[in-house]
Amino acid sequence: LGLAADAIGAGRLTEARRLHARVEPRGWRSRVRHQWVAAEIELAGGHAERAVGPAEVAAATAREAGATRHILKSDLVLGTALVVWGTPESVDRGVRLLHCDLNHTDQRGLFSLHWPTGLVLANVLADRSIADAGNVKDSFENALSCVLRRADPLGRRLAVQSPWIPSPLLRSGEPPNADPETNFLTD
Repeated sequence: LGLAADAIGAGRLTEARRLHARVEPRGWRSRVRHQWVAAEIELAGGHAERAVGPAEVAAATAREAGATRHILKSDLVLGTALVVWGTPESVDRGVRLLHCDLNHTDQRGLFSLHWPTGLVLANVLADRSIADAGNVKDSFENALSCVLRRADPLGRRLAVQSPWIPSPLLRSGEPPNADPETNFLTD
């Protein structure tokens, strides 16, 4: 399952599908993760509408187990699938879910979930010209900054290569005072 997730990140969707199909989940954690990867494969393949089903199953399974972190990540995956799907109903539901997720991840200090939730939410709110997008953006950037400061050298190198990490956060200092000539992850 981890190899399938890695293949998604590398853009090798055929390989990801093949590896994912070989996994037989055992226990609630692996069932949740199996559904996350199924949803992520569909999202990466441009089929958000097909990602919603597995994301719903992951969220329900995590709720049955009462596992807070898994619930919040499942809601992130589901909210993302819903807003990317792009129907008016799915976007509204996804935005509500992501707002709730953002609040819970912030309250619990789960920065590794808070910043991607905020990133998705800020993008959809910006697309909808909602004034709250700026507050969400500040929130996720602060959370990501905390994650990056605590990352080990390998994590920092991966962050530099990621298209998801806002480049001002890779520089020394805190936005908006970051020094554009210095990169705290590589210097």
